[in-house]
Amino acid sequence: MTTINQIRFVDLKAPVQFDRHGRMQYHPEIHARHGKPWTTHEQKYLIDFYYVIGNTQMSFDLERPMTAIAQKVCYLRKIGLLVRPKHVKNHSRMRPSTREGRTIVEQV
Repeated sequence: MTTINQIRFVDLKAPVQFDRHGRMQYHPEIHARHGKPWTTHEQKYLIDFYYVIGNTQMSFDLERPMTAIAQKVCYLRKIGLLVRPKHVKNHSRMRPSTREGRTIVEQV
């Protein structure tokens, strides 16, 4: 599976475009599995790691657009297979920092 750090956007044939919310839009070279049926392995991976790695990294790992990931997450929550954790340890817009020897989570 590909990580966001392994992709060199310079090598792509078409430019990568983002919507007004900063989400990467469909790109045929990056999102090769777009429009194909979800496998059981992909759904299990989504359920196990969505709250650990987030939507962006999940998009690269499963080779599907972020909107497709978000739609599947919504569906899995609706049928009860994906349950939100009470406390999310890592959040994409939060970063740990230290002040006076204590670890504090700041909003980016």
